[in-house]
Amino acid sequence: MAIVDSTIAEKHLLQILNDNHNETQPTQTLLNQNSFEITESIEHNKAEKQYNDVEKRRSKRGIRSRNGQFYIRYARG
Repeated sequence: MAIVDSTIAEKHLLQILNDNHNETQPTQTLLNQNSFEITESIEHNKAEKQYNDVEKRRSKRGIRSRNGQFYIRYARG
């Protein structure tokens, strides 16, 4: 029975793992960036919808916003 030097195999295995990590890192970075952008877009859309819903409720009550300021619209009559 022959004795096998396992340190060479271990070093080779670590090199393969390192190479695979280095090759997949740019892809992982892109996935993380895309995930962040998608999450940011979803949050922006939620905030915009919430703002629009508030504006609709205000306009029904006669309150409108202009340049970030709010005023009451009085009915004429």
